[in-house]
Amino acid sequence: MSDTILRATRDQLGAIVGLLRAADLPTADVDERIVFHVALDARGAVIGAVGLEALEACVLLRSLVVADSERGRGLGRELVVVALEAARPLGPEVFALTTTAARFFRELGFVDVERSHAPEALQRTAQFTSLCPSNATILRRSLE
Repeated sequence: MSDTILRATRDQLGAIVGLLRAADLPTADVDERIVFHVALDARGAVIGAVGLEALEACVLLRSLVVADSERGRGLGRELVVVALEAARPLGPEVFALTTTAARFFRELGFVDVERSHAPEALQRTAQFTSLCPSNATILRRSLE
């Protein structure tokens, strides 16, 4: 089975939300302003996704999800690599908030950031203020 990673279409948003819900990840603010990339299986079904939310001076990498049946084979890593490349024109650094995947992001070159040192634009997002708990790890990766 071969997978393809592409920029998501509007028609794939429902499948992305379905994957996020199945993984117990937030969906309340998922909409078309978030640029998603999706992993498709050989039949064209969405089996993974990652979103980018452009902020004033940075980018929030969010909603990274891989279908349960596809986990453990590096698809999440591939999605993040594609997202980081897509984020380059949007800002000099990318942030991620997580309660479960800090180690995963650190392995991809992200470093921890104190909550109080997060950029103001990030602190104003729904992810920061309400969707992710206050104990979520905040990570940053420079794109320079």
